[in-house]
Amino acid sequence: MDQDRDASEGLRPAEHEPFFNPVPPFALCMAGFILAIELILQAGVYGLVGDASAVGWRAQLIERFGFSALEFERMMANGLVTWEKFVKLVTYPVLSSGFREALIGSIFMVALGKYVVERAGPFPIAVLLFGGAIVGALGYVIFLDEEAILSGPLSLAFTLLGFYAFRQLLAAIVNGTSKIAAVWLPIFILSIDIVLAQILDQPDLWVARACSLVFGFFTALFIDWRGGFSWAIAQFRIRKFW
Repeated sequence: MDQDRDASEGLRPAEHEPFFNPVPPFALCMAGFILAIELILQAGVYGLVGDASAVGWRAQLIERFGFSALEFERMMANGLVTWEKFVKLVTYPVLSSGFREALIGSIFMVALGKYVVERAGPFPIAVLLFGGAIVGALGYVIFLDEEAILSGPLSLAFTLLGFYAFRQLLAAIVNGTSKIAAVWLPIFILSIDIVLAQILDQPDLWVARACSLVFGFFTALFIDWRGGFSWAIAQFRIRKFW
């Protein structure tokens, strides 16, 4: 009897163990905000909210809150820095080109946001997301002469992918496994983004996402409390990375 009772108790979940793994509030709020905007825009397209002008809501919002490289260059060249234009460095990711982009970006943000919080704490994810958005936009200005307005949450997703790649690379170094295999996921996703842009003749928005990816990777050196800069310096002293 006692053995049967012990066996049955072993099948029960721990008293304090949550049924679902907790999701970091900041990443959840960001993803929810992006999806909420997208659902409103979709409802406008299908005539569920607003009037006939609702079809153009997306274009109007992207023009107002999306990041324009040409507009930013003119602002800096003239020395007339305005808050309305400067804030677009961080507002452009909340507006997607369509439902698919909003959904994919939000899923990555929630999943990888949890990964970041578990390894670096709740505050660094805000640093990663805001910093990744800014670096992605600045890279879009520096490396391209593109007229298309930058928008979409994929820059945020690639920033978190950069952090993930750094952690996987550290694990590969510790375990002595393949370094390329450790970082294949962000490389593969970015490659798909580049190929689709060329096939579909779309703007080279992948440049901004690549810059965000690099930012997330190297920022992990300083915000990852389980590894990071001190660990990397120690490894350079005792072994080669490649």
